[in-house]
Amino acid sequence: MKVLHVITSLRTGGAERLVLDLTAKMREAGIETDIAVFDGTQTPLMDEARKREINPIILGTGYRSMYDPRHVIRLGKIIGKYDLVNTHNYTPQIFTALASGRRGKPVIVTTEHNTDNRRRGNMLFRIPDHIMYRRYDSVICCSEPVRSNMADYLGTQEKMVTIANGINLTPFLTIPENSGHNGRKNILMVAAFRPQKDHLTALRALSLLPAEVGMTFAGEGETMDAVKAEASRLGLDNRVTFAGNITDIPGACREADAMLLSTRYEGLSLSSIEAMASGRPFVATDVNGITENTGDGALLVPPGSPREMAEALRLTLYDPGFARSLGEKGRRQAQRFDISTTTKLYISHYQTLLAK
Repeated sequence: MKVLHVITSLRTGGAERLVLDLTAKMREAGIETDIAVFDGTQTPLMDEARKREINPIILGTGYRSMYDPRHVIRLGKIIGKYDLVNTHNYTPQIFTALASGRRGKPVIVTTEHNTDNRRRGNMLFRIPDHIMYRRYDSVICCSEPVRSNMADYLGTQEKMVTIANGINLTPFLTIPENSGHNGRKNILMVAAFRPQKDHLTALRALSLLPAEVGMTFAGEGETMDAVKAEASRLGLDNRVTFAGNITDIPGACREADAMLLSTRYEGLSLSSIEAMASGRPFVATDVNGITENTGDGALLVPPGSPREMAEALRLTLYDPGFARSLGEKGRRQAQRFDISTTTKLYISHYQTLLAK
């Protein structure tokens, strides 16, 4: 079996991390697996891929290349070499659907990573989306809320299967208990700077906490400048660190007193799994894709509510007993999301599709 994953880039985000880890695990299982990216910009994840002897097929470079329609032709020249192609994110979804030949040659699969997106609220996309999804042999949903929302949007559950995302748990489970940082306290939020992620509410919550509390944002993206401007407006420049894209998330967790994910919607966020696996107390917004997957492993607050987020963070930062208990519950919850299990389920599903 030869498999190709197609994604916009290896810049940042849970989908990108999942594709890299799936590819590595599938290769360990003896399956010839490659990654094609629309934007081959050098990033920490790209460096990691090459260290793991995965050399992505680069179709373009730069943000604009993520939307270059010429990728349809480029994909058409390579996908026939594979038995199965698995796409991630919208432009790879639509360009691969256009590039593929007759149905079943190769088998094409797409993974849905979110319960919602900006297209679904726009009627202009509904008919093109329905046509595109019909072209796929299977739609893998990363959680049951994603599957339910997709079924509502498309009016059918035909061809859908749920396979939960996973991470490599080992480096997180060895993170020691926090021993303090000389009176300073640090909140870590790992999330790409996109409209979906609500960094502004996180900043406003920070402004309600004592001056000894700081916040680190790990990630990059289109909304970063707006978030930096808001940090300055709130007088938080000395309390907020913009760490950019980092690959050593376990190392960053070691330096954190609490984990945070302020978001408007999710599918099954890898950063939420990482936060729970770290053993640090985790505060997150109570939205689809978070609520169902964190269970009692996170302290949930309403989205867009800085005051309630600040109170939850204050509890995790200043009540050691509560923080320890919540961290232990998070680690137990994270055990459900191991990348080895995810990979086995993907491979089994691929084999079923190819057998048909």
